[in-house]
Amino acid sequence: MTRRVARPTLALLMILTLLAAVAAPAALAQAPSTSPETPPGQQPSVAQPYVLSLQDALTATLENNLDIVVRSYDPLQSESKVIASESFFDPFFAGTATSSLDEQSRLSAFVGRFSSNDKAHAYTLRFEDPLLTGGRYRIDVNANDDSLKRTLFDVCDTTAGSCVSDPFKQCVTDSDCVSSSQSKGFNAQYALTYIQPLLRNFGTATNRSFIVVAHNSLGIDEARFRQTVLDTLSAAEKAYWDLNFAIMDLKTQQAALKLAQDFLEENRIKVRVGTLAPIEITQAEAGVADREETVITGENLVRTAEDALRRVMNVPKDSPIWEQPIQPSDPPPLVEMAPDMDAAVASAQKQRPDLEQARLDLGSQEANLTFRKNQKRWGLDFTGTYGNLGFASTSYRDSIQDLRERNQT
Repeated sequence: MTRRVARPTLALLMILTLLAAVAAPAALAQAPSTSPETPPGQQPSVAQPYVLSLQDALTATLENNLDIVVRSYDPLQSESKVIASESFFDPFFAGTATSSLDEQSRLSAFVGRFSSNDKAHAYTLRFEDPLLTGGRYRIDVNANDDSLKRTLFDVCDTTAGSCVSDPFKQCVTDSDCVSSSQSKGFNAQYALTYIQPLLRNFGTATNRSFIVVAHNSLGIDEARFRQTVLDTLSAAEKAYWDLNFAIMDLKTQQAALKLAQDFLEENRIKVRVGTLAPIEITQAEAGVADREETVITGENLVRTAEDALRRVMNVPKDSPIWEQPIQPSDPPPLVEMAPDMDAAVASAQKQRPDLEQARLDLGSQEANLTFRKNQKRWGLDFTGTYGNLGFASTSYRDSIQDLRERNQT
């Protein structure tokens, strides 16, 4: 009789315990909260995520990154050096014109007053053209004229009736003793000169070494600029995918936390029912704590990845993006590729900026070595000059005519 009463009683107790366990969360949920409620219209604001695509991130990086801006000035500076090195072989034309006037006056007790007036003009034209062989030719055209006028104001000796300095010249007054002379000269000349080094500074390789170095420096700066762009874009893309991975990893950790919490609640029910030892609750709580720590770490990693992407993009300090969480809109691409090793190596040798810099630097060192070896030679130059001179006492036209006649003879 005792056994028949015990079985229904035990079953009834188990049912009541189960109902109490299920009703407890609902009762707790319906219980009034002791924490003060947030008044309507004053809900805590949550910053809307800033949706960012990979293309937008790369575009912002190109436009705002300071490393790219600084490197972009290097090719411009090297280009000016190329122009300066090539200008050494540019021909040049020069001309001068001078004028002078010399007036003198002397007073003598014997011959009276003596004065002179000397006017001179000089004109020069020069054309010079340096050659890549190290030589240069020059054409000089010169013209000058000189006009000298001398005047002697002598004294008339009225007693003798002649000038003091010239007794044979008759005079009545001092004005009869005034004498003057004038001489003019016009010169025109030209000269063609050619100078060619025979040992030192001879050869196109030596004289073009500075141009080669300047062009190579320009190529190196352009390669460095491309390398900076590639490295910066690569860093921006890596930061973008790192943020994408951190967000997905955080979602995974949050899902794992939810499973751990569900597992803990399930173990608590089992313990209340009596089908599980209480020690299992402790282990489940430890698992929840581990998952919570992982979630906190994942949230920190997301914020760190967001800051890294903002720094690469050089987001302005006053931009609201610093206060908004970044939400990548592009999923990671899954592309299957069968790489061709030979084609990849050939492409790398042709397009990698660091290899191009190494090749150009080697070319510059070879050019400098060629120039330094040449500078060890003796200095020996060949100089040849051909020219002529024309002279006349009347005008430049006559002096040029005299120059032509000299050339014909």
